[in-house]
Amino acid sequence: MQVFPLDWIERIYAGWLAKLIGVRLGAPVEGWEHERVMESHRNTPGFIDRYDVFGADDDINGPLFFMRALHDLSAAGGRVKELTAQDVAHALLNYAPYEHGFFWWGGYGISTEHTAYLNLRAGIPAPRSGSVEQNGPTVAEQIGGQIFIDGWGLVAPGNPELAARLARAAASVTHGGDGVHGGVFIASLISLAFVERDIDRLLDRALEQIPAASGYARLVGAVRSYHREQPDDWTAAFRRLREAHGYDRHGGGCHILPNSGIIVLALLYGKGDFDRTIRIANLCGWDTDCNVGNVACIMGVLVGLGGIDYERWITPVHDQTIASSVLGSRNVQDATAFAAYLVRMAARLGDYRLPAPWDRLLLSEDGEESVAEAGLCHFEFPTSTQGFELERPRVPSEVDDSAPRNHLCAGGAVLANSRDRAHTGERSLGLCISGAVAGERLRVVRRSFYGLEDFAGRGYRPEISPQLYPGQEIRAFACTTAGARVSARVAIRLRSSTRPDGRGAAARVDYEWIAGPERVLTADWSEVSWTIPAEDERIIDSFGLELIPLADQEELSVWMDDIATDGMAGTSLLFTREANDYRGVNGWSRFRGLLRQETDGLHLSGAGRAEAYCGDHRWTSGVLEAVCVPQLPGVYRLLAAVQGAERCLALALHPGELRLERKLGDYEPLAAAAFDWAVGERLTLEIEVSGTRLTAAVTNAAGERQSLGCRVEEAWLGGCVGLGSDDNGHLLCERFEVREALVPSLRVGSLLPTA
Repeated sequence: MQVFPLDWIERIYAGWLAKLIGVRLGAPVEGWEHERVMESHRNTPGFIDRYDVFGADDDINGPLFFMRALHDLSAAGGRVKELTAQDVAHALLNYAPYEHGFFWWGGYGISTEHTAYLNLRAGIPAPRSGSVEQNGPTVAEQIGGQIFIDGWGLVAPGNPELAARLARAAASVTHGGDGVHGGVFIASLISLAFVERDIDRLLDRALEQIPAASGYARLVGAVRSYHREQPDDWTAAFRRLREAHGYDRHGGGCHILPNSGIIVLALLYGKGDFDRTIRIANLCGWDTDCNVGNVACIMGVLVGLGGIDYERWITPVHDQTIASSVLGSRNVQDATAFAAYLVRMAARLGDYRLPAPWDRLLLSEDGEESVAEAGLCHFEFPTSTQGFELERPRVPSEVDDSAPRNHLCAGGAVLANSRDRAHTGERSLGLCISGAVAGERLRVVRRSFYGLEDFAGRGYRPEISPQLYPGQEIRAFACTTAGARVSARVAIRLRSSTRPDGRGAAARVDYEWIAGPERVLTADWSEVSWTIPAEDERIIDSFGLELIPLADQEELSVWMDDIATDGMAGTSLLFTREANDYRGVNGWSRFRGLLRQETDGLHLSGAGRAEAYCGDHRWTSGVLEAVCVPQLPGVYRLLAAVQGAERCLALALHPGELRLERKLGDYEPLAAAAFDWAVGERLTLEIEVSGTRLTAAVTNAAGERQSLGCRVEEAWLGGCVGLGSDDNGHLLCERFEVREALVPSLRVGSLLPTA
C-alpha cells in the first residue's frame, strides 16, 4: 500500500482554506455588475469587508455536509468507493433544515436546490430529483451544481476520473445537464491541481471528463479563444464573455454558464498567481462568492500554503468556519477539522496508508473517527490556529477600519502556528509576548458558541448549540522557553453566561470570565486541566488558556498543544432564562416548525411535523428529562441520539400509548406500552441511552409511571437531544435537563508519540 504524500495533506488544507478565503472575499459584492465592483474595489488589495465573525454561507454549507455522505455510508456498512447520488441525497435530507438556512430557499421551480429538496421529500429519488427530465433545463442548470463540489476534488488528489465520478453523483442530486457538467469540471480541476501546474494542461485534462458537445465545454473553449486573441487584457475578454454568454442569454436567476466563464477567465489571466486570480474573478462581478470560492480552491491546491499571502488572506480567516446545518453543535467548525476529514477520506478512497504522525492523528483504533473531528485542537496543519484568538486586555489592539480584524495580534503579542516546540507531532500554537508585565492577563481563547445576535443581517442564518457544558473537562498542554529565568502561570479560562436579572424573552444575558486553578509554566510540557463547575443556566461561549507573567519580561514565549474538551456534561435549561428572538432560541437548532420562548417555557409547534435539537453531536450516552405539557392533540417526542433530521431515537407519546422509536427517514416503533394522557396534563418524560440499552419512562401529575426499554444497534448511539411535535401539535416544555452526557475522552498522549 502506498503512503499518502505529505504534500497532498498540506494541499488539501490549503485548498479548503482557500475556499473559505474566496467565499469571504466575494460575499460582500455578490450580485454586483462588473462596473460597480471595478469602481468600488479595483484598488482593494485584500478583503473588502471587515468581519469579526463571518456568518454561514451556502457555498460552505454544501461541501461541509454533502461530504458527510462518505462517513454516513461507511458507518452504515457501505463502501465509500461505491457512493451513489442517493447516498448524497440522504446527507442533504439529514443535515439541511427544512426551508430555512443552509442554502437559498427561493421557491419550488425557482431555486434549484429547493426544488430538488422537495422532490426528495416527496419520494422522487436521486438523480431524477435534480434532472432536466424532472425539472426542465432552466432550473436544472443553475450554478449550484459546481459551487458545492470542491470537496469531491479534494478527496481525489491526482485522480480526475474518481473526482468526476463522485462529483457527478453529488451534483446530480440537485442539478442536471450543464449543471452537472460544471460540477464534474470543477472537481476535476481541483483533483488535477495536485499533479499539474500548467493552467492550459489543467483545462485540457478536466475537459476530458465532460461531453465535448456540451454547452459547458463549448463555453470553456470560447473563453480560451478570447484569451488567445487578447492575452493581456482580461477586461476585454470579460466584455466578450458578457456579450455572448451574459445573464440575458440564459434563463433563471443565476445560470451556471456565465459564472463558469469567469472561473476559466480568471484561471487563464491569473497566470498561476493566487492573488491575481481571485481578484480578477471578484472584479468580474455576478455570483462572486461562488466563483471566487471555486477558483480559490483550485488555486489553493495549485500553489499550496506558500503561495497564499499569510497576512492578507490566512490571518483574517484564522481557520474559523460557521455553518447552518440542522445540528447546532456542528455549526461551529474550523478549517483543520474538515481538512482532516478530507485527508482521511482521500486516503481511504485511494487505498493509501497515512504517514506518521497523521496515521494516529487522523484515525482511531476502529479506523472511523478522526481525533481532530472529535474535538482535539492539534495545530498540525501548517499555519493553522483552529479558531483561537489572542486577547491582551491591558493593551488595546490597534483598530484599522480599512482592514479585517487581526485575531492573532494584540499590543505586541503575536499568536501563530509554530514548529519550534510540539507536544505531539511537529507543530503547536505559539505565543510570543513583547513587553510582558508582571500580573497582566493574556487570553488565548476559542469561541464554542455564538448567539442569534452574532449573525444579525446575514443570510443562511446559523442556529448554534454550545460545544461545551458544565461538568466537562478542558485539557491542554503548555510549556515555555527552556532555561528561562522567569516564566508565567497558566490556567484554563472560559466565558459563560450569568443569570439574567429579568425573565422572559427580553431578559438580558451577561457574560463573565472564570478561571480554573493556576500552575507555573516550565520548559517541560505540562498538562493543564479543569473540570467546569456544574452550574445550571449557563451557556459557555469561549474557552482557552490564560497566561499571567510572573515578572516584567522583555520577551516571553509560550507554546500550547493538544487542547481538548470531553467528559461528562450536565445542564438544566429553564427556557425563560436565555435570550431569544422571533427567529429562534439561543442554543437550539430547528429542523422544521416554529420554536419560540414565552414566559411559561419553550413552545414548539408546526404544520405536520416540528422538531428542534440542542446539545452536542458527540454525546454517546446520557439521561434526558423534560417536563412537558401538550397544548393540542398530536404526537409528541423526546429525542435522543439525534444524528440529523433523518436519524434519531425517541420516546413518543401517541394517543393512549407510549413508544420507543427509531427514526431512519421516518419513525418506526421499537417497543410500546399502554399509557393514557390528556391535553393540558403536565408530564415528566425521561429517556436514557446506555451502551446498547435504551430505557424510558413517563410520569403524570398523579405520580403514575409507565416504563419501557429495548436494545438498539451500536450505529445509533451518540448524538444531540431534542423535542418533537407531530400531527399538527403544539408542545410546551417547562424544563429540559441533561445528565451524564458523555463525550469520549481524547487522551492524545496515548495516541501519539511525544515530540
